Amino acid sequence: MMKPSVRSARIMRGGYVADLREAAAVHVVADQRVKAMEAEIRSLKTTLEEFQRAADLKTAEIVESEVKVRAKAAYEKGFEEGRRQGFDEGLSTVKEAVETVRKLIVDIESGLDVVWKNCRDEAIRLTLAIARKIVGNVSEQNDVLARELASRCMALARDQTKVKILVNPRDVEVVSAAKAELMSTAEGVKSIEIAERASVERGGVIIETEGGQVDGRLSEQLDVVEASLNPGWSRPDEN
Repeated sequence: MMKPSVRSARIMRGGYVADLREAAAVHVVADQRVKAMEAEIRSLKTTLEEFQRAADLKTAEIVESEVKVRAKAAYEKGFEEGRRQGFDEGLSTVKEAVETVRKLIVDIESGLDVVWKNCRDEAIRLTLAIARKIVGNVSEQNDVLARELASRCMALARDQTKVKILVNPRDVEVVSAAKAELMSTAEGVKSIEIAERASVERGGVIIETEGGQVDGRLSEQLDVVEASLNPGWSRPDEN
């Protein structure tokens, strides 16, 4: 049997070394992809922790559990296929796993948008409820509030011959005492009638003229504010 020549041995050894180098390069690239995927998973975990603090704890735990299961399955699949089938198929699996994680992140962000909207709407309702309470207290404690509002509203009723002022029964006396003053604030007004209406809360006024109506009730002004904050909001029908 002939012994391989020195040259042949070198070629064989060189080919073996090249194979080892290629295999090592494949493993290095695969490990890099796996580490990149692990970084994506760590980023997702951080997002989940933030979501858990802002949203309902039970819902966040369910989402986190689902993410862990899917991420683990994607990791194992990518790693095993990378070992069996080589760099190309391993890289494809890693990309698929990363895409799965990204889709889950999108789902979580959508959930956060819902939570934020619900919190915003509740904050608006609470703020306006507090404002209505404060306005009610001020109206009860300030006897001249209706007179001041009537004076301001009368300035919008200029050039109207007849004006009718509707106020709460408890405000009739104070507004009637300022009748002359109210006449002077609206040029062209010849007569003013002051009448009571139970639907007008204390401190508020409604001015009726031949040309239309000026609603000076504080509750109406708050309704306007609420409508501007919630475009879909509509005021309930009055009894």
